[in-house]
Amino acid sequence: MKCTDNGSLKTIFVSENEGKSCLLIFLCCAFLVSGISSDSTAVVFDNSFACIYIYNMYTTTGNIKPKFETLQQVSLVSDIKPYEKIKIRYLNGGHSALAYAGHLAGFKTIEEAAVDETFQQFLRLFFQEVSVTLDAVEGLDQLEYQEQVLERFLNNKITDDVLRICKDGTSKITGFVMPTIVEVLEKEGASSQCLSFVVASWIAFIEKHFNEGISLDDGEGPALFALVEGMSAGTKTEQDQDQDRAEEVDVGVFLREQCLFGEIGQNAVFVSQVQAAHCRIAAEGVLSAMQALVGSQKLVIKAQLNNDNCAKEDNTT
Repeated sequence: MKCTDNGSLKTIFVSENEGKSCLLIFLCCAFLVSGISSDSTAVVFDNSFACIYIYNMYTTTGNIKPKFETLQQVSLVSDIKPYEKIKIRYLNGGHSALAYAGHLAGFKTIEEAAVDETFQQFLRLFFQEVSVTLDAVEGLDQLEYQEQVLERFLNNKITDDVLRICKDGTSKITGFVMPTIVEVLEKEGASSQCLSFVVASWIAFIEKHFNEGISLDDGEGPALFALVEGMSAGTKTEQDQDQDRAEEVDVGVFLREQCLFGEIGQNAVFVSQVQAAHCRIAAEGVLSAMQALVGSQKLVIKAQLNNDNCAKEDNTT
């Protein structure tokens, strides 16, 4: 059983074998109603939303089905994996999308980053890129789920420290972001600009720690520092050479690390997107770089909508 308590957004995934345990079922229900039941006497302000998905093994003879229908937040599903994938890519991936760039922008909490208009627009575009890798699942509206995740990030009653979310970036980027990028790049015409920006932000986050002599809260910290050091092709240090220095850095050195990126680190589209984003972050700052990306992506989406509308008009004439 996997339980995640992200403040206002609670999620439980119960597998087929685990679902056969009455104790686990009881724990699921207890976890759900604790602090969020409408008639609970112990109100916890942070917990305004929960979703529980349990493998439905109650069609099997001999299994007694608890009255889950009395709890609206509980869903019995034939396969929990698609629901878990949605949660990981929107919620966990969304956390990473805000955290590394948020730290570079000076934000201390996820809520501070999510409140910022540019960051919020970026997150919505990030969700759009993620959505093309996710199948529709019964009982879950993905657009509504995106809004629920955003509301969770905006919850000012949760002190979600940015540096805590940045911790163990190696496992988070490779686990929550890179699988999505791999799938997006396999889809013709799908955008991965925001996803690549998250990777560039992570690299810039590591660079910042390296340059300031601050250790990384990451089991791969020394190896990551070595990769960052290897990216620099030049030795210019003058403050007025920021743009030149940014262009000198070869992010490909970092991306070619097989244990982090596998074969996708050799993908020309991915490498060029991360290189461009990293260069802009280094030269202009993360907020300006993000504003430019959001503006350009909005224009792309507008053009795509116009093309779709023209195609529809052509088909009706």
